[in-house]
Amino acid sequence: MSNYNSVYENQNQLTFNEFLTKVYSIVAIGVATSAFVAYMVSLFLKDIYMVLGDALFIAIIIFAVAEIVVALVLSAKLRNLSKNAAWILYIVYSILTGLSMSFIFIEYTSTSIWLAFIVTAIMFVSMALIGHTTKVDLSKFSGLIAPALISIIIATILNALIFKSNFFSWIITYAGIVIFLGLVAYDMRMLRNYYYEGISDANMLDKIMIFGAFQLYLDFINLFIRILRIIGKRNSD
Repeated sequence: MSNYNSVYENQNQLTFNEFLTKVYSIVAIGVATSAFVAYMVSLFLKDIYMVLGDALFIAIIIFAVAEIVVALVLSAKLRNLSKNAAWILYIVYSILTGLSMSFIFIEYTSTSIWLAFIVTAIMFVSMALIGHTTKVDLSKFSGLIAPALISIIIATILNALIFKSNFFSWIITYAGIVIFLGLVAYDMRMLRNYYYEGISDANMLDKIMIFGAFQLYLDFINLFIRILRIIGKRNSD
């Protein structure tokens, strides 16, 4: 197997470790973009609310819908997109996420936000290492991913609209952390498959880098939001 890998790595002039380094760089760019946008918008959020009023909440809904559309296009139409188009969609998604997350700088203290970020980063890196080094075939769990994510979304919506249970909300939060930690390891492991899928096509490999980074970016953001909810200290406290 090692000889097989070496032959293809030499043909592509990009080793798997170099591929991972670029993927991590793209993840970092996305997270940094979202953080910067969220922070900058939060500085003017009160002024924006005074200008837009209740229309601000409509804008937030539009941002959320736009996020879903961009995610679907990037996931489903990757092979038909150019590298530049994939990059643009990734950055647009990062900006939209930043816009929708700007409220955390109003709701939570800066110290708790930084603490949640550090905890998230440590957990993310730990699970990424597990996914990178494990010999277990994590692809066999692929059939559980979609149902788990859908269950979390449905449970969150039902609790917000019907049950309105704080206890149930905490259960959903902790369940979400477990699911997204597992997804970090799974997506990390899948990067190896993506690498060999696109190794004979440099253009496809560039797009696969963005797609793999997008998956890990989503895992990081979702982990961060849930961890912040648990350990974050609110400004109103």
